[in-house]
Amino acid sequence: MQTQKDMRILAVDDEVVFLDILHTLFAYQGYTRNVQARSANEALELLRDPDQQFDCILLDIQMPGMNGIELCKAIRNMPKYASTPILMLTSLSEQVYIDQAFGAGASDYITKPINETELNARLRSAFNSITERKRVEALAYKVQTSSVDQVGLNFSDPISLPEVDDLMGYLAMQNYLLTLGTLRSNAWSAIGFHIMGAAQVFANAHPRDFLDMIQDVGITIREGLKTRTFLLSYSGSGEFVALIDKKTPIDTDYLQDQLNGLLEPFREFHVAASGQNVKICVSKPCSKGLLTFASPTAPLDAALLAARQNPALAQSGASSPIQ
Repeated sequence: MQTQKDMRILAVDDEVVFLDILHTLFAYQGYTRNVQARSANEALELLRDPDQQFDCILLDIQMPGMNGIELCKAIRNMPKYASTPILMLTSLSEQVYIDQAFGAGASDYITKPINETELNARLRSAFNSITERKRVEALAYKVQTSSVDQVGLNFSDPISLPEVDDLMGYLAMQNYLLTLGTLRSNAWSAIGFHIMGAAQVFANAHPRDFLDMIQDVGITIREGLKTRTFLLSYSGSGEFVALIDKKTPIDTDYLQDQLNGLLEPFREFHVAASGQNVKICVSKPCSKGLLTFASPTAPLDAALLAARQNPALAQSGASSPIQ
């Protein structure tokens, strides 16, 4: 069984001195399976080699030729590494670079100079995400090939949804807000989307039908938000959360009606698959005051809770989600 220290790591940076420092830190912490590349082209050669396999990738942003953000996009377009943790390790702390990095598919962002404890903690988080991703991918395969009703899929799993374009991983969304910090993250509001009836679909339908229903809702939410600046993630348990630019006003009551209207063409399939007519409950925008000590990720939790407590749920008599 693979352990955290067994991860094979690719570090890409054009600065030899930094790669030497990184190699020393890896060796000290017990990461012996690390490979270095001094340019994006060298990294791509390694990543395209069928005999090479990497579990985690570290990228600098400022490199001659193709920079780290462009390289991150190229890596995400490779099916083999579409979900592999990518950590940006850079001296650039300006928000524009943070936004571009996560927009390109980065999983995390660490600024130089490197703190040894922080680096190990981020690699531990990457390993945990690898372990969870492999479990969910194995379940997804079983869902597509097995007639077994549940095949070990949990309602709370933050599964990937390939049909929903540009969907951000929930851990990546949390890391994005943490990287921005208290002041800069306050430019975003969080809005939660609770699928009323998702728990019943999960309990009564085949996993394929449950996953199709979640993807239908994800596509619907993206369509409803398309005129706004937003980031969207599926957090599990039949719930999505979006970060919305505060500069863009939003009427969430209107959005809820709009989304349920857009979901109408899918209803016949959902009812046939599970007997459940699902609906989308939308929370009011949630944000964190500048003077509070709450974590930058607190609005995500608040938005999801508010969506679960949407009055539409009480009026419908819907049961609580499966825990």
